[in-house]
Amino acid sequence: MKNVDEILALSPAEKILLIEQLWDSLSDSSIEVSDSQKAEIRKRLMRYDQGKTKVYTWDEVKSEIRSL
Repeated sequence: MKNVDEILALSPAEKILLIEQLWDSLSDSSIEVSDSQKAEIRKRLMRYDQGKTKVYTWDEVKSEIRSL
Protein backbone atom coordinates (compact mmCIF):
# COMPACT_ATOMS: atom_id res chain seq x y z
CA MET A 1 0.00 0.00 0.00
CA LYS A 2 1.25 3.48 -0.83
CA ASN A 3 1.73 6.06 1.87
CA VAL A 4 0.46 9.61 1.49
CA ASP A 5 3.80 11.00 0.30
CA GLU A 6 3.97 8.37 -2.45
CA ILE A 7 0.42 9.18 -3.53
CA LEU A 8 1.13 12.91 -3.61
CA ALA A 9 4.20 12.25 -5.77
CA LEU A 10 2.12 10.51 -8.44
CA SER A 11 1.46 12.24 -11.73
CA PRO A 12 -2.05 13.65 -12.29
CA ALA A 13 -2.84 10.73 -14.62
CA GLU A 14 -1.68 8.20 -12.01
CA LYS A 15 -3.76 9.93 -9.32
CA ILE A 16 -6.85 9.76 -11.53
CA LEU A 17 -6.28 6.03 -12.11
CA LEU A 18 -5.91 5.50 -8.36
CA ILE A 19 -9.11 7.44 -7.71
CA GLU A 20 -10.91 5.31 -10.30
CA GLN A 21 -9.66 2.13 -8.65
CA LEU A 22 -10.79 3.34 -5.23
CA TRP A 23 -14.19 4.41 -6.57
CA ASP A 24 -14.69 1.10 -8.36
CA SER A 25 -13.81 -0.80 -5.18
CA LEU A 26 -16.87 0.64 -3.44
CA SER A 27 -20.02 -1.37 -3.83
CA ASP A 28 -23.50 0.07 -3.44
CA SER A 29 -24.03 -2.11 -0.40
CA SER A 30 -20.91 -0.77 1.33
CA ILE A 31 -22.22 2.80 1.36
CA GLU A 32 -24.57 3.44 4.24
CA VAL A 33 -27.27 6.07 3.82
CA SER A 34 -28.97 7.28 6.98
CA ASP A 35 -32.73 7.63 7.31
CA SER A 36 -32.40 11.42 7.36
CA GLN A 37 -30.36 11.32 4.13
CA LYS A 38 -32.98 9.09 2.50
CA ALA A 39 -35.71 11.50 3.61
CA GLU A 40 -33.80 14.44 2.12
CA ILE A 41 -33.34 12.58 -1.18
CA ARG A 42 -37.07 11.79 -1.32
CA LYS A 43 -37.91 15.44 -0.55
CA ARG A 44 -35.60 16.73 -3.28
CA LEU A 45 -36.90 14.23 -5.85
CA MET A 46 -40.48 15.22 -5.02
CA ARG A 47 -39.65 18.93 -5.48
CA TYR A 48 -37.93 18.10 -8.79
CA ASP A 49 -40.90 16.04 -10.00
CA GLN A 50 -43.23 18.92 -9.08
CA GLY A 51 -41.12 21.37 -11.10
CA LYS A 52 -40.12 23.33 -7.98
CA THR A 53 -36.39 22.84 -8.47
CA LYS A 54 -34.27 25.03 -10.74
CA VAL A 55 -32.10 22.93 -13.02
CA TYR A 56 -28.84 24.21 -14.52
CA THR A 57 -26.88 23.00 -17.53
CA TRP A 58 -23.22 22.14 -17.10
CA ASP A 59 -22.32 25.20 -19.20
CA GLU A 60 -24.32 27.44 -16.84
CA VAL A 61 -22.55 25.94 -13.81
CA LYS A 62 -19.10 26.41 -15.36
CA SER A 63 -19.94 29.99 -16.30
CA GLU A 64 -21.10 30.77 -12.77
CA ILE A 65 -17.98 29.25 -11.23
CA ARG A 66 -15.68 31.13 -13.59
CA SER A 67 -17.40 34.42 -12.75
CA LEU A 68 -16.46 34.15 -9.06
